[in-house]
Amino acid sequence: MASPIGIPTSSGFLCDETVGKNYYMAPEIVMRERYDPRRADIWSVGIAFFILLTSSPPFERADPSDPGFRYVAKRGIKAVFTAWGLGQDVSETLQDLLSRMLCVDPEERITMEEIWQHPVLQRPRC
Repeated sequence: MASPIGIPTSSGFLCDETVGKNYYMAPEIVMRERYDPRRADIWSVGIAFFILLTSSPPFERADPSDPGFRYVAKRGIKAVFTAWGLGQDVSETLQDLLSRMLCVDPEERITMEEIWQHPVLQRPRC
């Protein structure tokens, strides 16, 4: 099955290569675990989206040794928006999407199919 933009939505395989820039690497890649590349890519897009909104990554690396990552892992990305004084500037709906994209547990992370159905992408178009 393909997404509306033609990207395959099922791969059926796991990866074990460490690839990507530190900011964008999903925790499972950093921890050198086998990972689903689709779920890891959703994490990376979530980080890119966060940077577009704030002009800064939420942490240096998704590693338990990184204090910023530990903060996000414990409190969630919504807490970062609040701590940075952006809670009122970023809609609750958008914060929800990002919190689901940046879920540390890849099995709990939102899927591409769920992203397409998220209220952020269901708003009327101009």
